[in-house]
Amino acid sequence: MRLAGLSKRERYILYICIFVVASSLLYSFVVEPTARRWRDLGREILTQRAKLDKNLKVIAREESTRQEYERYAANVRQKGSDKEEMASLLREVETLARASGVHITDIKPRPVKDMQFYKRYIIEVESEAKIRQLTRFIYQLQRSRQLLKVEKLRLTAKGRGTPLLKSYMLIARVLIP
Repeated sequence: MRLAGLSKRERYILYICIFVVASSLLYSFVVEPTARRWRDLGREILTQRAKLDKNLKVIAREESTRQEYERYAANVRQKGSDKEEMASLLREVETLARASGVHITDIKPRPVKDMQFYKRYIIEVESEAKIRQLTRFIYQLQRSRQLLKVEKLRLTAKGRGTPLLKSYMLIARVLIP
């Protein structure tokens, strides 16, 4: 097909069609992918900037975090043998129970669990007390400088007409060798 055989109006329409098709192809294959990539990079920059801001805040708190770590690290480092640490744990629990008014009926140490990076010292405690004394005891355990944790707690009424509760607890302590 020759352009010379087309009228001026037909050539004008042909040029407009070629321009529209070329513009459409340019938009679809160049402009849109470039704009999409630009938006993705903008989102990535915002995400990385948010991470950077978060990390800068962590770095700014490094010294206070290190001081707090040292304060607690002294309490979780193993200072003696397993038997000495278990004795210390038993002594702490008995002292807190006595101070709270809880009567310990049975206390048994479980074997030390040697995990990969730490050791878990667990004891079973059976006791009798009123609810107020028992809650005070549990609260004191949680606040202990030895960082004790009540892992299991079972409460039953001692009998009818008595305000005493029987309790069974698993108390754990984690130490770093």
